Amino acid sequence: MSRHPFRINLSSHREMHAGALRLALMLLSLAFIGLFAWDYQRLQEVQAETGVAEQALVRARDQDRRLQADARAEGLDLSDPALQRMAKDVAFANQLIAKRAFSWTHFLGDLEEAIPPRVAINTVRLDIKESAIALNGTASSLKDLTALIISLEDHPAFHDAVLTQHHVQDNTLVDFILTVRYTDITVSQPPKSSTQDPGQVTGVTK
Repeated sequence: MSRHPFRINLSSHREMHAGALRLALMLLSLAFIGLFAWDYQRLQEVQAETGVAEQALVRARDQDRRLQADARAEGLDLSDPALQRMAKDVAFANQLIAKRAFSWTHFLGDLEEAIPPRVAINTVRLDIKESAIALNGTASSLKDLTALIISLEDHPAFHDAVLTQHHVQDNTLVDFILTVRYTDITVSQPPKSSTQDPGQVTGVTK
């Protein structure tokens, strides 16, 4: 009886592995192509947006040059240093307007409403530049000083009350200086005549 050698045909297995590898490579290639196409589309969109922004910038510069040329023709200086000086002049003009519009009558009435018992205001100083009021006074105790600050904050005409300095005397009296911002809530009403000039007043006690 003749014996035949045992053989296994592996060619079909190699072909299956090669087919799967080719399929994976094809899918990977398609993914790279899709990613490249998406990147290219985004690049086109960014370039289009950049072009629009550049055109807008060119138009803005042209308008700025025309505006400056028209201003020079009218004898106006719109350079950066001139605009900075103009801003300072406007701020100064606003300070003068605020100083003229400030009503001591309204302010003292509001301050009298806000001062609690056992507190005396010795001097009041108006700082137009800082838009603040400096109050120098005396309270019977720290509790009364705290009540003053709370009362100022609760009043609709005062805000941002800040205690800048205080000193407790041997008799428990408290000398203090505080600043507070003031808004004339009656500014829309016709101003009442007042002969007192802005600057400093004394002796508001409650």
